[in-house]
Amino acid sequence: MPRKEVATVVQIDIPIAFAVGQMLADAANQQLSTGRPEPYYRTLAITNIFMGLFFAPIPIYFLVDYFGWETTYMCDPARVTRFFIPIVLFALFLAANLGFWLSNALIRKGRAGIGRVIYGLIWIYSLGWIFGNWPRSTRLGTYAQYHTALDTMTRIWEVSKDPFFFILIATLVIFGVPLLLLMKYLSHQESH
Repeated sequence: MPRKEVATVVQIDIPIAFAVGQMLADAANQQLSTGRPEPYYRTLAITNIFMGLFFAPIPIYFLVDYFGWETTYMCDPARVTRFFIPIVLFALFLAANLGFWLSNALIRKGRAGIGRVIYGLIWIYSLGWIFGNWPRSTRLGTYAQYHTALDTMTRIWEVSKDPFFFILIATLVIFGVPLLLLMKYLSHQESH
């Protein structure tokens, strides 16, 4: 992949994975603040299980079926290495674990608020990326279409042409509901 394209491809999924690792650690902050290994390893395991079941499959699906949209039409799929998807998968898990480890370290130092600011800023950045790339982020098609025939591309809300909008809503539910339930579970465990 040419150096220029590598620099322009931004996966908001990777920063979000970092934020998710932080959020799950933050949900268990009272347990993690004790420094005991059992809550540490339990929360780390929950983080990785969540990533494997509810988060990582989503960007991988979009890379396979909606590559242009997932990379915001900044990357020519003809120039992507066949190892791109495994690299993204590895990066997602690495980011989630690094986020967990950062928040755990901050919690242990009594600075959980700094972790909250960081993951809050990541969410703001991610939303900014989506809306800042308007209308690019609302178009479905190929890299070639985006760069040569923009008017032939489908908009995400044109459900009669493509089910993308429903798929996007479903993935947000598949991601969001388990995340909230796990955060509630982890914070509830603190009181026992």
